[in-house]
Amino acid sequence: MSPSVAAAGPTETLHINEIQANPETADTTGEYVELKGTAGAVVPANTYLVFVESDAGTAAATSQGDVQQVFNLSGLTLGSNGFLVLLQGASQFAGVVKPGATVVTGAGTGFNGVAGFQSDATTGEIENESWTAFLVTSTAPPTLSTDIDPANNGTATLPAEWTVLDAVSALDPLADPGYAEAKFFDGEWVGRPTGDPSGLDKASWVGAGLANTETAYPFHISAADPAAYEGATLDHIGGPNFPAAGPPPVIPEVPLPVILPLAAAGIGLGASAVSRRRRRTA
Repeated sequence: MSPSVAAAGPTETLHINEIQANPETADTTGEYVELKGTAGAVVPANTYLVFVESDAGTAAATSQGDVQQVFNLSGLTLGSNGFLVLLQGASQFAGVVKPGATVVTGAGTGFNGVAGFQSDATTGEIENESWTAFLVTSTAPPTLSTDIDPANNGTATLPAEWTVLDAVSALDPLADPGYAEAKFFDGEWVGRPTGDPSGLDKASWVGAGLANTETAYPFHISAADPAAYEGATLDHIGGPNFPAAGPPPVIPEVPLPVILPLAAAGIGLGASAVSRRRRRTA
């Protein structure tokens, strides 16, 4: 059966906020994961971030549906601003995480040593696209090589112990079997836009590639989906994503009864003052 995933909760419920899994720099120092929840809260026991192979194929190295990486988040504390950032050892992002976020850094290569990290590879990295990330609670710890797609047909059968809090897929090509509702092609970076939308649908996410050859922080995204975020700057690790990006807010039309008496009083107002006006933010 298809995965039945509960909608991610509102801002006070733990969810995935950002994943950079395929940087232009080294995969052992340039990846990071960011979660968001209640400020100062302790992550409940039995909470895991699980990465599942989403490349099509049945060979041992590319068996679709296999659990390939697991972070045990249980007992970690969210920062005073509600963010939790997982960095690799010797991370290039050390020192640039926003104040107030909790930072957990690897003690070895890549993510090795972070939050009970386990991987089917020794390099301590999240593989490049295609993958699906599940944030789950589970009474039984997720184990490497568990296969959620035993028929290799793109349909997931999730372990009965899993309660899914959040999920997102980064795919290359898009035809690969992503197991989340939110699927992005060339998802070198995926994240939730500012406002912490609570859905698991694609509209609640942004997916993008990274500008080629950029190796110095901050980075910029390319081939953004949705396109409104094209070229947006990644300079907000440990804080809200794109604080100045996204569709501008709509300022409601000023009611005519407020405008007309002013005109009668002899205050000069151009025609544009009584027409619908919208203001855009930078």
